[in-house]
Amino acid sequence: MEREAAKAAAAVPPVPRTDEGHVSRLETLRDMLEQSRELVAALKVSDPARAYLQMREQREILREIAEIQGNGQSTKGVTLGDQLAAARAEREKREAARAAGA
Repeated sequence: MEREAAKAAAAVPPVPRTDEGHVSRLETLRDMLEQSRELVAALKVSDPARAYLQMREQREILREIAEIQGNGQSTKGVTLGDQLAAARAEREKREAARAAGA
């Protein structure tokens, strides 16, 4: 048993680190996502209920990755109508500034 654990530990690639020696959160999340995908594939056959729970975890991992890649700009709670209204207000502000300068 200990021998199998040692083999498994040896097979794990080194953890990606930042220049300061810290583990990159994004790389860690990507690794978690890859492992989760493999687990879901196996669970779909053996235990569909657990596969569903793991898919929910996948969605959370994907949300965190998107949040990091979006520089922390979360659109949670912002509706499409809110986004359109903000874009419209910005466009009107630019047009008013252009008209004032003309």
